[in-house]
Amino acid sequence: MKKRYISVLILICAFIISAVLSACDSACAAFHTWFNAPLRNHMIEYYSDDSNYINLDGVIVSMYYGQWEIDITTEDSGITAEGPVTFDVMIDLDWLDEMEVGDEISFVTAPMYFYNGHIWPIVAVEKDGKTYLSFEDGKERYLQWIEKTFG
Repeated sequence: MKKRYISVLILICAFIISAVLSACDSACAAFHTWFNAPLRNHMIEYYSDDSNYINLDGVIVSMYYGQWEIDITTEDSGITAEGPVTFDVMIDLDWLDEMEVGDEISFVTAPMYFYNGHIWPIVAVEKDGKTYLSFEDGKERYLQWIEKTFG
């Protein structure tokens, strides 16, 4: 009989712990959404405006998980950078394996920093006259990423 009470007590404790953790997860998600709402809204407003994007040419200097360092070769781009600039690349695309260090590319980005560690997104890529990521598709994917990440 005593073993049965212990089993029931363990089951009740497991249920209570599960309920508390579930509530905590919901509360944490709500806090995350509330905390990031101003940043998310500002980013969506900025990245939704086509006039904030610029076309650049450059040479890929290094490629690593989700980021490329590019030496910008476009003259009069309004960007002053010593050495390569790091850009965020949509990493879930199958064409990335067609890019290599040393490739000359044309790309579209929006030069704005929103938080410490933020990297300019690449929303369009062209190499040797072939479009690998169109502006419309890249921009839409980036806006969806903002909603998912900061929403």
